[in-house]
Amino acid sequence: MDLWSYLRALLRWWWWLVLVPLIAFVLAFFVLFPEAPWQTTWKTVITFEGNPAKASSFEYVDFIVLDDMEHLLQSDVIGDQVYLHLPDEITSRYSREDIGQMYSSYRHARFVQIWVTGDEPEVVEAVAQATEAVLPEAVNEYLIPPDNPDFPGMVETVDRLGEPVQLAMERWQKVAAVTGVGVITALCLVGIVEWLSMSHRLKYGER
Repeated sequence: MDLWSYLRALLRWWWWLVLVPLIAFVLAFFVLFPEAPWQTTWKTVITFEGNPAKASSFEYVDFIVLDDMEHLLQSDVIGDQVYLHLPDEITSRYSREDIGQMYSSYRHARFVQIWVTGDEPEVVEAVAQATEAVLPEAVNEYLIPPDNPDFPGMVETVDRLGEPVQLAMERWQKVAAVTGVGVITALCLVGIVEWLSMSHRLKYGER
């Protein structure tokens, strides 16, 4: 099958190029990603009272705190405390594991960016507030050595996003990606059908 045969097949089976991507779009928009998630974010930095230079110390922050912050957020230690700080209206609908899956983080040079993402803005906000409330004690208890002469460290929130925002663009990107897969699938199906059709014609045309 050459290029011109394939192009003629596209004209013949054009409705496949409409139907398959349309099914993929409907599936993505109404089933896979029915609503855009909500998200809030903030930066967490560590400083030491009376010795702010320690805030950029490799020994006390970059290595011990920043590298381990993601593990702390995913651990039962802080997860259980956050869950206890949430109102009953939320804990009656969300399990401890559901709350834990809402976290993501990224370690930068001197701070950790934390994101909380979920389906309901009020739940996202409640989890973020609870996390900010329990994080200082958890960081000092589990990540900063008690023999640090400047103990305890000051856990500060910087650049708090405020009210959760809806990630509409992210949803549309996912929908577009699934629809694109539908387009590629349709193109492949047309090629396969045309190849089978040509093979059938050649096979029975020789008899």
